[in-house]
Amino acid sequence: MDTRLLRHFAAVYEERNITRAARRCFISQPALSSSIAQLEAQLDILAFERSKKGVQPTAQAEMLYPTAVRILRELDELPAQFSAESPTRELTLAIMADISHYQSAAFIRHIRPLLEPLRLTLVHESLQADARLVLDMMKREDEYFLPLWREEYLLCMAADHPLATKDLITHADLDGEPLIECPPCHAHRLTIDTLADSKMDAALMASSDSKQQLISLVLAGFGVTFLPEGMIKAWPELVIRPCEGATMYRTIGLAYSATERPDNNVQRLLEHFRDHNPEQSAAEFFKDSRL
Repeated sequence: MDTRLLRHFAAVYEERNITRAARRCFISQPALSSSIAQLEAQLDILAFERSKKGVQPTAQAEMLYPTAVRILRELDELPAQFSAESPTRELTLAIMADISHYQSAAFIRHIRPLLEPLRLTLVHESLQADARLVLDMMKREDEYFLPLWREEYLLCMAADHPLATKDLITHADLDGEPLIECPPCHAHRLTIDTLADSKMDAALMASSDSKQQLISLVLAGFGVTFLPEGMIKAWPELVIRPCEGATMYRTIGLAYSATERPDNNVQRLLEHFRDHNPEQSAAEFFKDSRL
């Protein structure tokens, strides 16, 4: 039996009026009368007695009504019962602190439709997680790494720095210039080695193991430094200038367990990103991902 017939029957029973019942069911009066006629034919009963004052339920309708209400209530509750029994999907994602907030937010916005409904927990890169959004250099021995995008390092300085007026910074410009370094950063070490190979005397005046703190040192006037493009764009107070020499990049991607089968949520992410181009820039990655 079509459950709509029971809903239409219950509406007529409760309203005692075809017009009000039809309005409540969002159908026409003839359509509602047809539903009641179908119900009566299928059950071989007379449900209502029509009169000028409206409709009155018969004894058979009085017997049918409690059963109809119970059936409709159980049908309405059925999806909620299954939803309650379904375990909440959870994903714990570690994100490296030195990834731009704009980029991490864009990444989360992109993966969200792939995982909903989902309880997402973000933790520090050093903590246990289902997957980690980190640099390729931070992959552990027991992890695989799926590269997602690469990000160029750019020379930056405070707006009032003397070099901020130049269109191109040469190695000669940096000779003796106070340079702020990030010792744990592989790209920073390569950059300094490149400058040293050009026989330039870099004056390492300050350092920090955090790129966020490097920005503070630059803005405080300690010198110039190289930072990932995404981080610089989050600070309009910084000035970017092209610098001659080798271009340095860092690669960001997903690190996940190599000893255990990936969680279903992680597997879904890996399948989604499997065919992407890992050599694309952050801007290209986010554009291709419709972020």
